[in-house]
Amino acid sequence: MAKGGSKRTIGIAMTLDNDFARLSDFEPMKAELTGIRQHLHANPELSFEEAETARFVAEKLEAWGYEVTRNVGGHGVVARMTVGAGKKSIAIRADMDALPITEQTGAAYASKTPGKMHACGHDGHTTILLGAAEYLARTRRFNGTVNLIFQPAEEAGRCQRRSRDDQGWPVRTLSLRRHLRAAQSSGCCGGHLAIALRPADGGRRHS
Repeated sequence: MAKGGSKRTIGIAMTLDNDFARLSDFEPMKAELTGIRQHLHANPELSFEEAETARFVAEKLEAWGYEVTRNVGGHGVVARMTVGAGKKSIAIRADMDALPITEQTGAAYASKTPGKMHACGHDGHTTILLGAAEYLARTRRFNGTVNLIFQPAEEAGRCQRRSRDDQGWPVRTLSLRRHLRAAQSSGCCGGHLAIALRPADGGRRHS
């Protein structure tokens, strides 16, 4: 606790109470995000085929007030929002494509397309980033520019450079990515620090 108060302070002007999202902040979107994830899971699209997924994502982002660029590096979507006069920017990325696998889970929202399945969790990645997008647009608790990157054809292994070379790919000071991991215990998360610089080094990753 900070001396004389009830809030723990980090750095000069950041408090845990005021500057970090809580799980309860996402309660208003819980049902919609669940529906989004199940919709995406039921309608998987393989690398270079993500037209409907991209349309679905772009329309959500536009409805929340983002400036949206479509067809980045193929079916990629980049959304941008600036709040305040801050000069720094951040990019958060999610991938959208599925795998050529036939689903046999029996789930109510199982893939409707034989031979295509979100078996790597990209439906979850896209939903997580859409949840972050809605929260940031609703609260606007940042000062600068947020870029949200919905990357196509990640499983093909070639589309990230193709996307980076597109004029719609954002220049940013920090890039964040995450991946669902079945082996991780529920309620826990792990991390790996990597720095991606662009354009000076062509976007190479330094771990």
